[in-house]
Amino acid sequence: MENPAYFIAEVVINDSEGLQPYLDKVEATLAPFDARPLANTNVIAGLEGETPAGRVVILEFKDMDSAQAWYGSPAYQNIIGARLVSATSRVYILEGLTA
Repeated sequence: MENPAYFIAEVVINDSEGLQPYLDKVEATLAPFDARPLANTNVIAGLEGETPAGRVVILEFKDMDSAQAWYGSPAYQNIIGARLVSATSRVYILEGLTA
């Protein structure tokens, strides 16, 4: 059994209007990769270190290959520019543990 993977984005929105095209289309890019949204919130209780300033988005994928395939997919790459110019982000994928 492969380990799941988690796409994590810490996002500070600088231009809500400019980000809207990304928000309108991002969900459709996830369907072919069976991604499961786990969190999309700005309710964060910082315990140690620097707490993210904006929203945190967590998506679960079946494995690292699926997560990276989604991120590199033409559908996602076609919309990512709107996020890059409208928000400041820290984005990464991490491997999870098997159940």
